[in-house]
Amino acid sequence: MSILARIGRIARANIRWLLEKAEPPEQELAAKIEELTAAVAECKAAAGTYGATFRRLEAEAAQLRDRQAGLHEQAEAAIRAGDDAAGRGLLTEKVSATQRLAQLQPGLDQGRRTLDELRDNLGRLTDQLAAARTKQAELHARQRSAAARKAFSENAGAADTLGGDVFERMDDEVLQLEAEADVCEDMTRSMDLERRSLELQVEAELAAMKQRLTEGRP
Repeated sequence: MSILARIGRIARANIRWLLEKAEPPEQELAAKIEELTAAVAECKAAAGTYGATFRRLEAEAAQLRDRQAGLHEQAEAAIRAGDDAAGRGLLTEKVSATQRLAQLQPGLDQGRRTLDELRDNLGRLTDQLAAARTKQAELHARQRSAAARKAFSENAGAADTLGGDVFERMDDEVLQLEAEADVCEDMTRSMDLERRSLELQVEAELAAMKQRLTEGRP
């Protein structure tokens, strides 16, 4: 199968059924994108090759038409001057140019049809490739969204597994720590009061002793 026929087959293939699927297989879509990408590259290369050939044929045909017109004018001038031999030679060249132009015409017509077909196929392939890539991007976005929802659900489920017993035990531990802290604070305040009471007693006895010594009493 020629490149042109293969490109045409791919371009005519309908991928709407794949793109319209709610859940198109990712591997199948990736394979289609790869095929379309290769087809677009081949179509561009083929268009370049055919285009170059067609331009050469067009240039040669344009030169032959110009030569036809020039030879015709020269032949007429020679015949007017009475130089039939020169006129005959010029007309011979003109006929040769006309025959060559006739030989080129089928190639020009086929080249023009081929280029038009390649342009049409390239446009169709490019549109299909863009649609497939858009679908692929949409699919990836949906996959990421689904993965995020799944992760959220799993984390929420893990939180739900923390039953009331766990929170009750945590509450009991906190209450125990608070009670121990209260006891420690009470003991500290009690020790401070005892120390203050002792200091007051010592100061009272010290004052009394100084008073007795001052008065000379035993």
